[in-house]
Amino acid sequence: MDLSMNSTLAFVAEGTHSPDALDQDKSEDSQDQSSTAPPVSAMAQDGSQESEPKKPPEPLEMEGPAGKEAPSSFHSGKGSEHSDQGWDDPKGPIGWFAGWINNHYYINMVIVYTCILIATAVVLVAPSDDRCIEGKTGQLQLCEESSHDWELNFRDFSKFKDSVDLSRTTGDAAFKSKYTPEALNQEIPPRTQVSKSHQFYYLYFNDQPEDTKDSSIFTPKKVKVMCELESLIVHHPFYPYFCQIDDQGNCLDQEMSLVQYFYPTPSERNVATGGCAELAAADVERIAKEDILADFDSTGFHVAYDAVVGGHTNTTRSMIRLGSPLPGYKDENDKELEQFKLVELFLVGVTCPMPEIVGYTGEDLCAGRPSGERVKGVEELLFDRFDMKTIGLSTPYNKKPEVDLDGEPNLEIRFFSIATQQNEFRRAVNGDLSFAILSVMVVWCYIGFHTRSVFLANMLMLQIVMAIPTGFFLYYNLFQIHYWSQMNILVIYLALGIGADSAFVMNDSWIQSGSNPHIKTTQGRIYFSLSRTVIACFNTTVTTVMSFIATTVSPIMPIYAFASFASVVLVVNYVLICTLLPSVVMIYHVHWSDTGGACCYCSKAVPGRFGAKEPDARTDMKEMRERDRCYSCMPYANQEVPPGILEAARNSRQMEDGQDISRLTWIERFFHNNFAPVICGTEKRGVSVVPVVCIVLFLGYAVAMASQAFQLKPPVSQEAWFPDRHMLGGDFFDRLMQNWKGAADSEYMRLVFAFGIETVDRSGFEWLFPDKKRGQVVYDQSFDLKKAESQEFFLKVCNDIDSYKCAASACRDETLTRKGEKSVCVLRDMLDMYKNGGLSYSDANASVIPEDKFDQLYEDFFTNPNLPDIAAMQDRRDQFLTMIGRYDNDYRWALIDFKSSIIVPLFNEEAHDVYDEIQALTNELALQAPEGMRTLFQTDTELSHMGWTWMEIEDALIDNLLRGFSICFPVAFVVLLLATGNVLIALYATSTLAFIVAGVLGAAKLYYGWHLGIAESIAGVIVIGFSVDYTVHLGHMYREAPHAMTTREERVKYSLTYMGGTVLGGGITTLGAGVILFLCTLTFFTKMAVLLVWTILLSTLYSLFYFMPLCAVTGPENDFGGIPSIAVLRTKFGGGL
Repeated sequence: MDLSMNSTLAFVAEGTHSPDALDQDKSEDSQDQSSTAPPVSAMAQDGSQESEPKKPPEPLEMEGPAGKEAPSSFHSGKGSEHSDQGWDDPKGPIGWFAGWINNHYYINMVIVYTCILIATAVVLVAPSDDRCIEGKTGQLQLCEESSHDWELNFRDFSKFKDSVDLSRTTGDAAFKSKYTPEALNQEIPPRTQVSKSHQFYYLYFNDQPEDTKDSSIFTPKKVKVMCELESLIVHHPFYPYFCQIDDQGNCLDQEMSLVQYFYPTPSERNVATGGCAELAAADVERIAKEDILADFDSTGFHVAYDAVVGGHTNTTRSMIRLGSPLPGYKDENDKELEQFKLVELFLVGVTCPMPEIVGYTGEDLCAGRPSGERVKGVEELLFDRFDMKTIGLSTPYNKKPEVDLDGEPNLEIRFFSIATQQNEFRRAVNGDLSFAILSVMVVWCYIGFHTRSVFLANMLMLQIVMAIPTGFFLYYNLFQIHYWSQMNILVIYLALGIGADSAFVMNDSWIQSGSNPHIKTTQGRIYFSLSRTVIACFNTTVTTVMSFIATTVSPIMPIYAFASFASVVLVVNYVLICTLLPSVVMIYHVHWSDTGGACCYCSKAVPGRFGAKEPDARTDMKEMRERDRCYSCMPYANQEVPPGILEAARNSRQMEDGQDISRLTWIERFFHNNFAPVICGTEKRGVSVVPVVCIVLFLGYAVAMASQAFQLKPPVSQEAWFPDRHMLGGDFFDRLMQNWKGAADSEYMRLVFAFGIETVDRSGFEWLFPDKKRGQVVYDQSFDLKKAESQEFFLKVCNDIDSYKCAASACRDETLTRKGEKSVCVLRDMLDMYKNGGLSYSDANASVIPEDKFDQLYEDFFTNPNLPDIAAMQDRRDQFLTMIGRYDNDYRWALIDFKSSIIVPLFNEEAHDVYDEIQALTNELALQAPEGMRTLFQTDTELSHMGWTWMEIEDALIDNLLRGFSICFPVAFVVLLLATGNVLIALYATSTLAFIVAGVLGAAKLYYGWHLGIAESIAGVIVIGFSVDYTVHLGHMYREAPHAMTTREERVKYSLTYMGGTVLGGGITTLGAGVILFLCTLTFFTKMAVLLVWTILLSTLYSLFYFMPLCAVTGPENDFGGIPSIAVLRTKFGGGL
């Protein structure tokens, strides 16, 4: 990537351009140069100035035509806070560091890189935190996820659920150890219960749903396919190790299987023994009508909601259930992650030998198989059946399976399990993250194009990338945040965009300093560049970091961790920009700045090399090269200038109105000559038409988008994590879980009304690892279940639950409990036994259990094998053991458990409606409660991604967004005020920021129909950080224009000329990195891509077409709106910009 000849000659002619090098007449230039301080070489060794200082040579004269006064718009004069003549006399901490860089750029780079390498080494080789993941080397590890990660663990929803779970665990153990026979004191036998978490679903429907809505899904060919697919699971070699078993250890029939109705015996369902034969059409039709479509109470799981008795269904589903717990675990909740890994071996596959899994005591699945043999899981077998293949980074799920059936519509098939979904999620994440490498390449290419140097592109990209491990070192070791998830990897896209933008500020400032006639030394140039970079990038970094710090107040742990990591990385990136990049620029300047291109010594654009012997080189450049031993060792150090090069450089000047416009890059010439005049506009009747039109149009668009943004609400359906083209994308989960006549037991939400429990004490709780220490239950000391009034109230609540008419749309059949079922009310059953159990102390007329009989009845209820009602209650005894907590004859708590008519998962609005109604019932009952029963609360027992906890998480995402806005906008205003020192500009910029945010969120609603889900809520705060950068840069330059520029138009032109290209470059790099996200599979990343692209587009457009026109029409002139104290503070800080 080489420079053109004209650009190269401009380098020879003492740099390219500077903010103060335009529109100067000859006399002004001569006067300034005559007063310039002597170079370092003109000083005596004792520090005194020689009597006749050596004057720097003037290789090319850049003055305008003789006698012609330069235009005032770019008059070189005193800047807003710094005299141009003072850059060669550095002051303040920035000046000191500029001097250090000037004299020790190699040492400085070695020091910084040494720190980076040490931090990186620690991150890669230090032991990991076992709470994150066990047995790994290196701190940078993805932590094992838990079901509690996204919970709001300090809120009541989570505490109530935990208090019930913990009470049941301790109560169950306490009772078993004291009151039950030895046989009952054992762990649950392996695989004797149905797993609530591990089921495998098949969904079937016709490929032409509109044309076939009046036809049946049950035809001989389709039923045969269904049988073959289920046989693939139940006759898998690993199935006997995971099925639910009876007392003899045999696999039980699959009660939720659709195929069992058509093929009653196991042999008929075994493809290997000739089963799954195609049935007669009459038999299929008869079975469908008589066995499936006749009684929806038992078969509704398989029937679409709009089906009628004796009619048809054009879609159906089937479920294969597995056993629980697996060998070595006391129940399904014991070491959930380890049991999940075991199920994955069956459903996903394993390469022998079988991996060691903590706690597992069952048989080796790879017994008798050689090492290296691959046992395909159910998922892989289905891939083979439907020719679903991985092509490049494309997942097999991008092909939706179907069976081509001659003479009838094709059969569409979908399959799902939590294990295969998680495996696909990991597969998609790994593929999507590989696109980060492509983003790096895109940004690298543009940096190379912008800087015209492969060396600078490599070093700048290395600096940006190394900010990640260095930031992680601080994140992990200094801030002690040991949680790391896939979400944190998104930070690389933020670092690429913001890092490139900051690098452009430094690079462009350095180039501009090269032709400033008042800067005669390299130290002055580095001081000028560093001053602008430190302050300009500080402004953008602080606003962006504060947007993430605002997000760290989120009660959702993974978002907190992501925001914390992003904040640290962006601060590290800023520090590296200010400390490392100056050394890189100096090395490039000394070695290659006048080679004419990115290929350095090999540049084809320049026929020779301008080395230290160049007769017209700047004196300070000569001296630096002479003392730089590294440079003197290079083969290009002693090459001469080819004949005619200097003459060609002189002839390349393009003088226009006293300006050498050849010093401007093409983008700066565009902003200076074309864009700025249009934005400033021409006045008609005292009004600048173009800027006013721009303001009105963009203001109107912002108002329209704000009205759309205010309509954003939580999702009205389950969030889709995969795109429509993906088998699990689109409306898949709505099809699978909604609009059926019935549901599986596991799909109905279980609710609990609890008594005697106050809360959970989270002392010692580790927020970053929420599954480790859940806390201790705090009980109501006044609770006494033996009291008559307590029993009466408890029984009343049981009856009220059973008879309650629920009006919420989520309640089926307008009942709170599932149709045909009642609550599990242990006290009611104990009372029935007391009245009718034939006990020596029974009382058939009792309304409550007498206090003096309560303990005896409790023990007889569970342990007396001679009571007739015990046999009838045998199947419910396990439930009863977890309904009352007794400790040393003290009843601490009691529960009423029931299966509700609510099918999970719920979308947010639906969840709120039904929760509010149930909570209203709870509050009403609590008001009627006697003393000791007033801590009544209700909670669900679902996983955290369902039920009330997920409803609260979605609410928290919106609250987090609004809280972020409330923090970010004031902070942005303060930073903008400090950056510009002008109240008016800060207000303009803040309003621009608000309009950009409104535009992005409004676009999400208007153009895409999105809701405030996880991606939108996270991106909403990130948008603020990206939105402010370009406006801050332009506002900063508007304020920093030389004092001689007194009009708005001059300042706008100045700002656009010298910062427009930087803004555009930062936008292009961020846009390039963001566009790559469109290639990802997960909708989280593609949504981030959409929002990022809209953010960059609107940020660029609003900064150029709204903020700049606003400044052109009503921007402050002279010192209007300025705050002198801020200017003094900034001058003392760095003496610079």
